[in-house]
Amino acid sequence: MLRGLMGQLKSSGKLNCLLRINNLLILIMVLFAIQSCTVVDNEEEGDKEAKLDIYFVDDTFKADEYVTGIWESKVIPLFEEKTIDLGTVLSSYSKDQEETGAKFGYREKSEGSPWNFRVKGTGKILKARTKSRAATMEIDLEPLDGKKDAIIQIGPVIKGTSIRDSLDFVTFGMFTNQIEYAQLANALNKRTYQDVLSKFDRTSVIGKTVTFKGAFTQMPY
Repeated sequence: MLRGLMGQLKSSGKLNCLLRINNLLILIMVLFAIQSCTVVDNEEEGDKEAKLDIYFVDDTFKADEYVTGIWESKVIPLFEEKTIDLGTVLSSYSKDQEETGAKFGYREKSEGSPWNFRVKGTGKILKARTKSRAATMEIDLEPLDGKKDAIIQIGPVIKGTSIRDSLDFVTFGMFTNQIEYAQLANALNKRTYQDVLSKFDRTSVIGKTVTFKGAFTQMPY
């Protein structure tokens, strides 16, 4: 089972909802909790004392404004044009994660970093946990077999950095420090909820069909 990313809900005769490209529904299948670091241990071999990089938060970087500048022009088109069928990815993923990553995934660094996958698919909603602020839906992918294949977050609290880390036009080096990079991930997740998920009718969704586009991050070994 995978937890992860973005999704676009659309009507298939059962779900009374159609979201167009400008209202792309992003649901993060999260495999990792976000970790923001403010103090980094940089002790080098031979040093008797650890050296620390301390980052002070200021208001120079406006994460929400940055996301507004790339959302319609880059984020949505990327997921519209460059996603792989989740079933295809999972079939390969269960056999060899690294090979699957090299073929279908993206990661900023070549070694040691987890792969991120932009995916799409269609499935049936088996369960929906909507009372929690970190609400989720369990999905049985087509062809249906009655078993849970993925968990999709529907917020309002959306955890993880899969959206940010799957964007091949965004790199850590573009930002001043880890705080700004973490703020970007949070802003992307917030924009996802504000634009789409907040409008999603969560009542009576069990048994409905969902068509999604999104991202998940490689599970640690």
